[in-house]
This record gives sequence, structure tokens and C-alpha cells, in this order.
Amino acid sequence: MAFATLVAVLWFRLPLEGSVLLLAGSALAYLLVTLGLLASTVSSTQQQAMFTLWFVLIFMILMSGFFYPVANMPSGIRWMTYANPLRYMMTIVRGIFLRGATLPDILPQLAAMVGIGVLTFSAAVWRFQKRVN
Repeated sequence: MAFATLVAVLWFRLPLEGSVLLLAGSALAYLLVTLGLLASTVSSTQQQAMFTLWFVLIFMILMSGFFYPVANMPSGIRWMTYANPLRYMMTIVRGIFLRGATLPDILPQLAAMVGIGVLTFSAAVWRFQKRVN
């Protein structure tokens, strides 16, 4: 994240209007949310877990608003993007970089992303306990 931020600011001359600490904290929250624990409990091998995460990540990127706006997606797909933590991270990054968003500005997106993380982590713990027993 630090490298990508440096490239954006120094190479592409993109102004960083917001707080670097807020951006780093949001990135840390995103990384914890997308840890991949659920895929690990579903898979039998490490290779299978990596393939599952790669497969899911492709759809997450396509449905995040990175390539084209979520508002331009069909309504059924648009509803599915609410389960995508990358959608919220894209909004956070754009807000911090371009508008200088503060914590109260990004709190709804951060709360939604953390909520998805809590659900995913809970499901991973449940699956792991079921697998151990």
C-alpha cells in the first residue's frame, strides 16, 4: 500500500488530500477483512485455497467499481456489490485521496467493511470448529 501510494503521488502526481494515517488504518482494516480464513477452512490443500481466493478476487475487483462505476452496473449485480469489501475500500481510497475525507466521512464504508469481516471471520471460526470436531 505504501509503494502504491508513493507511485500515485510521486509518479502520477495525484494529490493526497487526506490523512496518510487514515489511509494506512483503512488499508489495515481491509487486509484483516480479506484475510482468506474462510477459504482456508473450506479447502483441503493450500493450493486449493489459493485458487479459490484468486477466483473470488477476480470477481471482487470487477464488482468493486475499479474499472467502471457501480452505478452503471445492472441492478442485480449492484446489489451483490454490497457484499464486496473492496467496493467500500475503493470508496475510502478515493475519498481520502481526492476529497481529503476524514474519519466521520468514511465511517459508514469502514463499518460496512468491518461488518463483512466479522461475518466472514465468524463463519471461518464456525467452519474450523466443525472441522476439528
